[in-house]
Amino acid sequence: MKLVQICYITIISILLLGFTTLENYYPDEHERYVKYKQLNPNLSDSDVVLYVNIGIDRPFYSQAEEVLSPNSFLVVCNKYNILPQNYVPENYEKNEYQEKSLRSEAQNSFNIMQKDAHRDGVQIYLVSGYRSYLAQKNIYEDYKAENNKEADSISARPGSSEHQTGLAADINTVYTKDHFENSKEFRWLSQNAHKYGFILRYPKGKEYITGYNFEPWHWRYVGEDVAMMIWEENLTLEEFFAKLPLDY
Repeated sequence: MKLVQICYITIISILLLGFTTLENYYPDEHERYVKYKQLNPNLSDSDVVLYVNIGIDRPFYSQAEEVLSPNSFLVVCNKYNILPQNYVPENYEKNEYQEKSLRSEAQNSFNIMQKDAHRDGVQIYLVSGYRSYLAQKNIYEDYKAENNKEADSISARPGSSEHQTGLAADINTVYTKDHFENSKEFRWLSQNAHKYGFILRYPKGKEYITGYNFEPWHWRYVGEDVAMMIWEENLTLEEFFAKLPLDY
């Protein structure tokens, strides 16, 4: 029995040693790293740390926490981080096109991007920007009523929608959402949006991370510097933060 215990402790120590050499290793999460590694032995240590930092080791919404800095351009609003119900973004001026505008900084960048795209023969429009908690609640409930099983993969629950931050832009043109991926507008955005501070928020192949189906029309403002880094490394916003060193 003692030999088994010693072997078990040795294995755990080896596992922990691999984790602790990583810059994005968080000591407070070491038990989660070990447990996730045991459940997924084929994953590399770096992937284990990355996924646990994101929260993938837990079911979506199971242990969601309230966002502490909702006004940050880099706020992560997802199925692990929920906005306060009464939150309205700062520097957001309501108008008659209430849900077709963004926070002022994001809107200004979008306007410049739209102008430059037009210069290149591409027409892009903001079809949905800021969305209140109540508006998202109604949208989610509609999806829930129509397709109960798929609702969470195509719509955010109230409080977990980036639209409430005023930093998310649904972009579309004459194309339907189903065809936007194949449009010249999407190709232009894929090659240029990061220059204006926008990232493709829910990319194809990253559904297991974001929790949402691929949305070629959904773009998120994070500022030019971070957008460039995310674009160059082909990351999601979750991966970007999960890769940051502990002392960042």
